[in-house]
Amino acid sequence: MQREYFQEIFNNVLSAMILINNKGEITYINREFSRLFGYSSEESIGRVLSELISIEGNEKEITENIERVKNGEQVLKEVVRQGKNGEFIELVVIGSPIIIKDKHVASSIVFSDMTERKENQIKLEKANRELKEATSKLIHTERISALGELTSSIAHELNQPLNNMKIVCQDILRDVAKDRLDVETIPESIEDMEEQINKMARIIDHMRIFTRRLDSNMNMEKININDPIKNMFLLIGEQLRTKNIAAIKNLNEELPRVWGSSIGLEQIFTNILINARHALEEGECKDKKIEIESFMKGENEVAVSIKNNGGLIPLEIKERIFEPFFTTKEPGKGTGLGLSISKKIIEEHNGRIEIEDEGQWTKFIITLPALTGNEGK
Repeated sequence: MQREYFQEIFNNVLSAMILINNKGEITYINREFSRLFGYSSEESIGRVLSELISIEGNEKEITENIERVKNGEQVLKEVVRQGKNGEFIELVVIGSPIIIKDKHVASSIVFSDMTERKENQIKLEKANRELKEATSKLIHTERISALGELTSSIAHELNQPLNNMKIVCQDILRDVAKDRLDVETIPESIEDMEEQINKMARIIDHMRIFTRRLDSNMNMEKININDPIKNMFLLIGEQLRTKNIAAIKNLNEELPRVWGSSIGLEQIFTNILINARHALEEGECKDKKIEIESFMKGENEVAVSIKNNGGLIPLEIKERIFEPFFTTKEPGKGTGLGLSISKKIIEEHNGRIEIEDEGQWTKFIITLPALTGNEGK
């Protein structure tokens, strides 16, 4: 009765398991061992393990491991063994001594099949890659959406130097027609046009960079946190001016560097600035302002605050503001992804984003770890 009871417990162990006596002979196997290796009890009991499942050449290794267990040592190894059908099986093997009254009476060997675990690991890695790819596409889509918000501003930023060049050209042509061209002024006029062309080139180059697809590691590098703020104003500065919104920048030029993605951080700042612009357009404040400040926060962090005087965010909205697809805008006028994506990008920088009330101002604070020592220079 006890033997049958023991055998039933033994058979219900989910991993393949055997018992080996002090002669090195198999005395028990469970059902999972039979399923995994293909040997029945009749084929297994009384035989040594190396005769059943060894790959040619590793019989000695199996014997030595069993001897270690017999001497009271627990053995844990990743191994490859061979089933009855000749198939190789990747396993984790645990050999343990069974000691009763200070006497070694048997050894138990447990085999865990790694095949399923590896298959699950491959599936998990594939799912992670697909998730990163989907996230990358989502971030890219939101960045293109933000760029769409700035179309009129970009057009104005490009039209202004074009108009300046047109005026210079018209002046030269008029002077030529009236035979009053002063040749000595031509170099100065050409320099003016070259400056305007360079300004346009900077804007176009930055648009090309801003719309570039980021890979899964966010193109991280050592950067000055002020650079993405300044770059942002290449695209949004004129729009704020045309909306009569004063942009006040207080940037600390002595800050240590941070490890980050310049385009990723610019996307965050742009999203917050666009939201601030909307708040100011919808608010009743006449003296519309956005203030941006970069500063040290404590000894080891760099922070950027962006605040506007368009009024406070209601508590019920503030509690959900970083939720994906949450938006207070009318259908078709917002994806509800801007701030949730911003939060994700910041988390990938090991940073955080917070919202604070400051009087009637709403303030977003982005905090990132500062690089220390020579890295921070």
